[in-house]
Amino acid sequence: MTGRSNNGFRCMEENSRNLSLGVRRIMVQVLSLIPGPIIIGAIFDSSCRLWNESNCPSSDGECLIYDNRKLSVRVGIFVIGFSAFGGLMFLMGSIFAGRSNKTSEQVTKIE
Repeated sequence: MTGRSNNGFRCMEENSRNLSLGVRRIMVQVLSLIPGPIIIGAIFDSSCRLWNESNCPSSDGECLIYDNRKLSVRVGIFVIGFSAFGGLMFLMGSIFAGRSNKTSEQVTKIE
């Protein structure tokens, strides 16, 4: 079992663990898979040096030449920043979730 699942299970009651997995999956979808490509697209657009102008008034055109140095720095900062934030949240969850003091015998007696 991964550390993320283990931390999530520590915080939940036995009968709510499936709900925990479902809610976490939805949060991953909403918080990372939807805005991620939009943010990366904005980073790419901001690193463009030369735009091909389109005849359509509603279109911005497409980028012909990127500033590779600017692009690599911005993508690197984005990836490192969000990875550090995720690591910090994982560490805080591990610290504040605490350890369960229940033994398997105590769990069996309760059920």
